[in-house]
Amino acid sequence: LAMRIPIVIFIVYANIYAFYLEEGEFCEEQNGVKGICRLYFNCSTAIKEVAANKRPKICSFEGLVPIVCCVEGNYSQRDKDSVLAALVNAWNLPTILPFDENNLSLRKCREFHTVKEDYPPFGFVGGINSLAKEFPHMALLGYGDPNDIQWECGGSLISEEFVLTAAHCLYSRLGGLKFIRLGELDLASTTDDADPQDFSVKQTYPHPNYTGISRYHDIALVRLHQPARLTDYVKPACLAITNNFTNTPAPQGMGWGLTSSGGNPANILQHGYLRFIPVEDCQKIYGTSRDLKEGILDKIQICADGGDVVRDTCPGDSGGPLLMSNSRYRFTIFPEIVGVTAFGKDCGAVAGVYTRVLPYIPWIEKIVWPNS
Repeated sequence: LAMRIPIVIFIVYANIYAFYLEEGEFCEEQNGVKGICRLYFNCSTAIKEVAANKRPKICSFEGLVPIVCCVEGNYSQRDKDSVLAALVNAWNLPTILPFDENNLSLRKCREFHTVKEDYPPFGFVGGINSLAKEFPHMALLGYGDPNDIQWECGGSLISEEFVLTAAHCLYSRLGGLKFIRLGELDLASTTDDADPQDFSVKQTYPHPNYTGISRYHDIALVRLHQPARLTDYVKPACLAITNNFTNTPAPQGMGWGLTSSGGNPANILQHGYLRFIPVEDCQKIYGTSRDLKEGILDKIQICADGGDVVRDTCPGDSGGPLLMSNSRYRFTIFPEIVGVTAFGKDCGAVAGVYTRVLPYIPWIEKIVWPNS
């Protein structure tokens, strides 16, 4: 079954692809019946048609997955899961959450980012200063004395009350995480174009499989003592619910961490474009060790580097996002978190490792939106 799905997809592509419509747009089946464009594995009628050697009408493609004209009927979760598993096995991908209008993370994303808005541009190539309001999800994590806070990790606001970060950022040499700052740009200035909001930490949620003695499952949630005030300077980012980034810009890393190995932390939020590297290359870099007994695991980790440019996340950037921009609607760009900065070697000398967010979305949703 794992091999049949892609073969069927290519046959459909070769014979029926007749026009271009995006997911969510209305379409018309060959018999004149109205439908809506959906990913193939989210459409039970298309799945049944293929099983019966019939060919559903294609709206377009998302990577290799066809978007079909779907006249939706009732379908079981078992049907969806079986096709989803086939796609995962065929392409050796981590589990992919079905992309549909009822996906909780996507619904919350739409609440924070309306279709009409233009999200600020994603900046320039290189480790450079960010612009005001460019990354309004960015959070600083602070430790120590309230009169001398040390900002030693980063994070991402994903709802009015929750910040996503790395589990190892919940503690530092100064003790447990105490403070969160949102809406900051330049730590050394009070006259920059920023609108900081400071919070204490109400509760922390390390992933239950994180042990502190290994580098796996290095992801956590932090609850603010009160909801953030959402503005142009403070706005949640979305969670990436797909692994298909074929037609999107390169990922970006960002933070206020060290600007070079052994250097000083940045005062102004830095960002830079990176590139994904194959897991095989990353496994060669890191091998196995006491804290990486199974090496780099593609299902829960992702690696990225600066390519031919020395560019990387560094100490102080931990917990911050590996970010993509992904168009879910025409002319609208949503910032989507693909990974959480976890660890690396020598700031740019080799690829950095990020905790892949996708496998943890069900866990995140249960904590952040328990009543949705």
